[in-house]
Amino acid sequence: MKSELTLKIERDLLIYYRFGKSYLICNEVTLKYGICDLFAIKRNTSKIFDNKYLTYEFEIKISKNDFQNELRSKNKTKKHKYYSSGISAPNKPNYFYFVTIPELKDFAISFISKLNKSYGLIIYDESVLSPYNRFSVVSNAKRLCKIGNCDMKLIWNLLSRSTSAYCGIIKKEQN
Repeated sequence: MKSELTLKIERDLLIYYRFGKSYLICNEVTLKYGICDLFAIKRNTSKIFDNKYLTYEFEIKISKNDFQNELRSKNKTKKHKYYSSGISAPNKPNYFYFVTIPELKDFAISFISKLNKSYGLIIYDESVLSPYNRFSVVSNAKRLCKIGNCDMKLIWNLLSRSTSAYCGIIKKEQN
């Protein structure tokens, strides 16, 4: 079960990247090595029929234990090894970010430097009034994957998850 703070961060990331940056973004998307907190797709071209995209994965961490769980799970360990491999594949994000709170900034910087120096770090400050200004990038992610294409399975997973989430909201409203 997600904490209230994790849900706030997730909600604000969805709002910021969907409406502030015009990305397609969804929570709980199934990827090769499990389910990621948030996954976003951005068109990498101005040509409407050109299927070039940039993809982003976001993992929300609100405690030191939360970070350390990345090293305890076999699937997450495989995922981070795969992301570090330099292999380009349509099911791999171009960029990976951890999102955390100000109190964990130093710990997160140290953790990321040991796990994968290509990962980025975003700090969430819930005291800021506007959801568009609650995020500050401490370090930009470096490109993990050279290709900018999403395979249809990944796009289908994003669309399927978005549709399921929307149906859940409608069902909740009707009860």
